[in-house]
Amino acid sequence: MDFKLLFGQMNWWAVIVSTLAVFFLGGLWYQPLFGKAWIAFMGFTEAQLAEMKTKMNPGKFFGTMILCYFVLSIAFALIVHAIGIHSAAAGATLGAVIGIGFAATIGMTDHISSNRHVGVYYINTMYQLLFLMISGAILGGWQ
Repeated sequence: MDFKLLFGQMNWWAVIVSTLAVFFLGGLWYQPLFGKAWIAFMGFTEAQLAEMKTKMNPGKFFGTMILCYFVLSIAFALIVHAIGIHSAAAGATLGAVIGIGFAATIGMTDHISSNRHVGVYYINTMYQLLFLMISGAILGGWQ
């Protein structure tokens, strides 16, 4: 596999859009949609949340997220290209397979060794499944 050739043929606009779509989905997912439930399942108090917010560096927090989603989108684009996916539906299906086969199973191995509420696992895993399906649809459909 010639990665130099693959990187040259990569649709960088699709990678950027995938990155931003996943980032903004996370904002919706962990704020208005499931934010309160996630906080409750994590067992955080209002005082703990306030303390965490004062210690958080927003640039580092959001910058790291965007960088991680960018790397994920590049890796996913390479897989989409290597497999020969050329439609949004096939890309979303690949995202579902990766989400269930990798993200959900790895997340479960983490969950069973933790003391967290199972709701945390479900909220996080459903987000990962959805973002992988959306990324797959973008990267597979936008050649």
